[in-house]
Amino acid sequence: MRTDTEFIAASALLDDVGRRFHGDSVSVSEVTAALGDRGPAAALLLLTLPGLVPLPGVPAGMLFGSIIVLMSMQMMAGREALWLPGWLGRRRIGRGLLLACLDGARRPLARLERWMRPRWSTLAGVHMLRPLSPLVFFMGLLIALPIPFGNVAPALALIAVSLGVLTRDGVAVGAGVVMAGLSVLVCIGLAAAGLSLAQNL
Repeated sequence: MRTDTEFIAASALLDDVGRRFHGDSVSVSEVTAALGDRGPAAALLLLTLPGLVPLPGVPAGMLFGSIIVLMSMQMMAGREALWLPGWLGRRRIGRGLLLACLDGARRPLARLERWMRPRWSTLAGVHMLRPLSPLVFFMGLLIALPIPFGNVAPALALIAVSLGVLTRDGVAVGAGVVMAGLSVLVCIGLAAAGLSLAQNL
């Protein structure tokens, strides 16, 4: 995948990727292949969105959270191209559901991008992807865990980080790191509340 410093608009990225899908369903491998030679930040954004938005009949949090965990380990190793095991790459998702997810995210992302600009470049360059890989690992793990609503906070943290790198906005990356820390507390609270509720039933 490309790791240069070219500016990539997230809303335009979703438009371009969505046009590459054909047929009634799309495999996970086709989703990752649609990214072409784009960088890891673009891949992280695209893979996080389905984990945030519920897709009927698809365990999206578990599926895409697991992919994000695999991606983070490859980021730690300095690998540029995302590799997936065959059984995971063959998993299929309804094309209509996936496009609806991307379409629903396009407008909010476009609004966020209006507030973003290149700043605090020390935090926002692609050189930060490897140091951020442990954070990506733990957020992917939280997205994959079956905690009711536990996928929302970590997914938002990863979206902030990936958007920050794509737009070269170090403030957004820093905000994503803070959100990641808060996500851990939120997920612990949700898990504890769920256990307490289950014990009282």
